[in-house]
Amino acid sequence: MILNESSTGGVGIGTADTRGYKLTVAGGVIAESVKVALQSNWPDYVFKPEHTILSLPDVAKFVKENNHLPGVPSAVEVQLKGIDLGQMDAKLLEKIEELTLYMIEQDKKSSELRSALDVQSQMTRDQNEKIKRLESRLNQLGASRESEVSRR
Repeated sequence: MILNESSTGGVGIGTADTRGYKLTVAGGVIAESVKVALQSNWPDYVFKPEHTILSLPDVAKFVKENNHLPGVPSAVEVQLKGIDLGQMDAKLLEKIEELTLYMIEQDKKSSELRSALDVQSQMTRDQNEKIKRLESRLNQLGASRESEVSRR
């Protein structure tokens, strides 16, 4: 095991270059638990009324053009710079919360469409009943007229 202490106060395991970090490990790390304490804003702001999210067509356009979600680093960026687990976890939660808002909106639209469909279905049933009554009445009038003609 190679353990190096850098001049900046960082510790390198398997490496002498800590790249300015307090702990740098060359190779994999396994742990029972890792706690990330963020100093930044947690994405509860997504649910605040003043927060706006992109429309789904705008998201679709962005994804088609960039092959990743808006606000999420691309594969190339991750390959070049890596990711900060705390920031990425917050970003993923933000996207989950946005998805929740999209689902709530879709459910609302679906309920409105179901209600409109129910109204249209009832109107169609009512119109079909009126048509049947009118056809029946026309048949009665036709039969009555035929009987009058045959009597003459």
